Amino acid sequence: RCVIIKQYSPDDDSSMYEIFYRLNTGGVNLTPQEIRGSIYHSKFYDLLYKINLDARWRSITQPNPDLHMKDIEILVRGFAMLINGESYNPSMIKFLNIFSKKAKENSDETNQYLEKLFYAFLDACKDLPKDSFLSQTCKFSVSMYEAIFAAICSNAYNAKNLEVPKLTSDKLKQLKDDTKFSEATKRQTTSRKNVLLRIQKAREKLLKAKIQTANIL
Repeated sequence: RCVIIKQYSPDDDSSMYEIFYRLNTGGVNLTPQEIRGSIYHSKFYDLLYKINLDARWRSITQPNPDLHMKDIEILVRGFAMLINGESYNPSMIKFLNIFSKKAKENSDETNQYLEKLFYAFLDACKDLPKDSFLSQTCKFSVSMYEAIFAAICSNAYNAKNLEVPKLTSDKLKQLKDDTKFSEATKRQTTSRKNVLLRIQKAREKLLKAKIQTANIL
C-alpha cells in the first residue's frame, strides 16, 4: 500500500515535518535535526557533515560528533543566522526547516564558499581558549555561538570574501560582560528580539560596528 501526500499550502513542508514527527512517537524519538537531515538532505548538508569533523571545530564543542546531530544543528543555526538572520521569526524549528529547504538549491560554488568561510572563522578563533563558547554552567552556548559566528562573518559574507577578523579574548570578554547580551543568552533565547539583539551586540563589540537597534528589532 502506498500513501501519497501533497502539500499545496503553505509552501513550507510543514505537513511533511509533522507526519515524520507524529510517526516518531514510539521507540527512540528522533531529534528535530535528525528529521530535518532526512527531509532536507543536500550537498549543503554533506558540507556540514564534513566540517563537523574538523579538529578545530571539535576542540571548541566536544571531542566526538553528537550521536543525535546536535552539533550539526549548531552549524545550521550559525549559517542560517548569518544568511537569513534579519528575517528570523520564531519558531526556531520552522526557521531552520525553511533555511535547510532553500539550501538544497545552493550551487556547488556557494557551498564551496561557505565551507571556506567557516574555515576562515575557525582560523579567526585559533588563539581563543577552548572554553570560549561555554556558558557559565560549562555547557556549549548555542545562542552565543550563532551570534558571534553571524556577526564576525557578516562583512566577509556580504563582500563574498574570506576576510574574517581575528577574535581575541579581550573582545569576547567585552561581549560576554555586556548586560543586554548576557540576558539575551539566558532568557527567551529564540525570541526574535533576543536573537537579533545578540547579533547586534556581537557586531558592536567584535566589529566595533554601530548599529541602530530600530533597524533590526
